[in-house]
Amino acid sequence: MKSLIGFQLETSNGSFGKLEAIRFETDRWAATDFLIDTRQWFRRSQVRLPAKFIESIDRKRHTLHTKLSRADVVEAQQSSYIPETIPIRAGAY
Repeated sequence: MKSLIGFQLETSNGSFGKLEAIRFETDRWAATDFLIDTRQWFRRSQVRLPAKFIESIDRKRHTLHTKLSRADVVEAQQSSYIPETIPIRAGAY
C-alpha cells in the first residue's frame, strides 16, 4: 500500500489531488480512508476519501479512480466514520 503514496486521484470531472496517506482499521487490517492532498484544487490542504469510493487503481499511470466528482469527494468525507486506525504516510517505514 505504501507504494500508492503520491498517486493522483482522478474524479469524474478531472484530477483532484495526490494520495498523501492511507488509514487502516487495526482490527481487520483493511484500508478505511485515503487522505488526499488537495492544495492545488481546494482551499483545504487534505480531504479524507473513504476507501469504498475508490473504483480502481492504475499502477502504470499512478492514479486512483473514483466515479465521484470533486464536489462529491469533499462531501463524502463529511459522513465518514474513522475507527481506531494506523496511518501509513510516505517515508513512514
